[in-house]
Amino acid sequence: DTYFARTCLSIVMIMNIFGLLKEFVQMYQQKLKYLMDGSNIIDWSIYVTSILFASAVCTNPLFVASWRWQCAAIAVFTSWVNFLIYLQR
Repeated sequence: DTYFARTCLSIVMIMNIFGLLKEFVQMYQQKLKYLMDGSNIIDWSIYVTSILFASAVCTNPLFVASWRWQCAAIAVFTSWVNFLIYLQR
């Protein structure tokens, strides 16, 4: 539990909050069209799983439940999928 690790996790949490705010703005602007785009589901899964993992590490860095590590793995995987979708556009 170092200062660097706490700083990185704080940055992850801040980026997730900004990402969620961006998604809410998109929802408001696009309405039904927002729900029809599959990449938005990927974005939401990235934000939710990242927050679940980072919040656990911030509260108790010595003990992180195994399901939280699975959330981290899902976040990394969906981030790669999202990146590949971005490259296809």
